[in-house]
Amino acid sequence: MEHLIEAKKILSNYCSTFNDFCHKYIKLIEEMAMLTARTRVDDLAWKEDYSGIDSGIFEMIRRLVYMYSKYIAGFYLTSEDRVAVKILRNVSLEKISLEEGEVIFLPVQEAFALSLADLAVPIESNLIKLQRSFQKGGERQGGQ
Repeated sequence: MEHLIEAKKILSNYCSTFNDFCHKYIKLIEEMAMLTARTRVDDLAWKEDYSGIDSGIFEMIRRLVYMYSKYIAGFYLTSEDRVAVKILRNVSLEKISLEEGEVIFLPVQEAFALSLADLAVPIESNLIKLQRSFQKGGERQGGQ
């Protein structure tokens, strides 16, 4: 990380005009930053007790992976490439306004983006809801 900080300082000092050297230097910084980001994600994304300045980013990565795994497992109510979400707060998307409590099918990337921003929550498929209610009912019956 320290090297990236130094590289940014050098960039501002020596690349006031864009030339071939600056273009190559910028590419080098981009590559270093990408490798650093990937390494940090590999090292820290699954450590829930990590409390560094970028811990919020790793929390979002964990949430995104969790939602994605439920999506590819078929646990969300979907229609083609869209996921049903329940809107948690009023929000406007391009040409539509959505109100709290409204349910709508959105493209996966929009559904997940709204969910990460705590503006919506994906709706589980009825099969998953039925399975959970069956498990709870079975536990109650078995425990009596």
